[in-house]
Amino acid sequence: MNMYKNVSLLYIAGFVFSGVIILLSTCVSTGGGKTPPWVANIETVYPRDTYIAQRGYGSDRQSAEMEGIAAISRFFTSEVSNATGSRQVFIERDGESTVSSEVSSETLVNTQTKLFAIHFAAPWFNKETGEWETIAYIDRDEAWEIFEPNLRQRADNFRNLCQIALSDNEVFNKILIYSSAMNSAEDLLIAFEFARTLHPLKAGAYKDIQTTLSKLPSEIAQLKLHSMIFIECPTDLEGTVYAAFSDILSKSGFPISNKQGNAAYIVTIGISENEQILQSGIFYSPTLEVTIAGTGGSVFSYGTTFQRIGASSAAVAKRRAYTAIADMVRNSFPIELEKGVRK
Repeated sequence: MNMYKNVSLLYIAGFVFSGVIILLSTCVSTGGGKTPPWVANIETVYPRDTYIAQRGYGSDRQSAEMEGIAAISRFFTSEVSNATGSRQVFIERDGESTVSSEVSSETLVNTQTKLFAIHFAAPWFNKETGEWETIAYIDRDEAWEIFEPNLRQRADNFRNLCQIALSDNEVFNKILIYSSAMNSAEDLLIAFEFARTLHPLKAGAYKDIQTTLSKLPSEIAQLKLHSMIFIECPTDLEGTVYAAFSDILSKSGFPISNKQGNAAYIVTIGISENEQILQSGIFYSPTLEVTIAGTGGSVFSYGTTFQRIGASSAAVAKRRAYTAIADMVRNSFPIELEKGVRK
C-alpha cells in the first residue's frame, strides 16, 4: 500500500464535533494495473477493529475520493441516528419533564460540519466498469486522539454537575442541578454514541455516562415527589399569577399542597402594583419578587420590574397588568430556575 506524500485540508459534511480536523492524504494512482487486494476484500487491508473504511466510486479519481468521504459521513450518521433513536432520553425544558424516544442527530449532523482525519487508498481504475475506485478510511486510534478531548469535556461537565448535586444536602438544589445535567443529555448522548462508533473499545471509558443518564429521570422524579410545595400569593387578581406558578411547578413534577404545614418548600410571591391614576388613564408598573424557602432558609429567589401598563378603564388596566405578569412567569420562570443552578 502506497503511503501519502501530500496533505491538504478539506471540509466535508459529516457527523463530527468541534475541534476535529480532516487530513486528506493524496496518493499515487495505480491506474489500470494490478488489482489491489482491497477490491476483493476490504478487511484484508483495513481490518474493522483498526479502521473505518468505505468504498468510493467515480468517473475520475477526485470523484471516487469524494464519494468515499460521503460514504463515511453516511456511515456515522446512520450508526449514531439508529443508536440514539432507539433510546429514551429524559429531557426537562420549559418547566415540563418529558421522555423523548426520537432523539435525532440531524441537528448535529447539520451544525457540526467540521473537519476529520480521513485517508485514501491509491485510486484504482476498474476497466470493466470504467470507474475509478478507492477506499476512504479512518484510523480509529488516530481519530480518537483528535475527537476524545471534545467528548471528555462534555462528559466532565456532566459528571461535575452530578457530583455537585450528590454532595448538596438541599433537596431543591439537587433537583435543579440534576435537571440542568439532564438538559445537556441529548447532545451528550449523541457524542457518546459517536464515540462508540468511532472507537468502541476506548469509548468504554465513558460507559458511566450512559448508566447515569438512564438512572437520573427516576432519581429526579423521586426527589420531586418528596418536595411538596405550598404557594402563597397574597396580592393577585382572580388567582392569575398563582395559577401560572402552580401550573409550571406541577407540570415539572412537584406536588402542590393546599396546606403550608404539609409542604417542604414555600413559594412566596410578592407583587407591588405601583398604581398611577393620571388624566389619560390608570397605569400600573408592577414589580415581582419570588422566593422559594425550605426549612434551612431561602433556596431560590428572583425579581423583575414591568414597564408601565395601562388603560382608560381601571378594571382593564389591572387585568392587563396581571396577565402580563402571568405571561412573563410562564415564559421566564423555568429559565430563572435554571439560572439559579449557576448562582
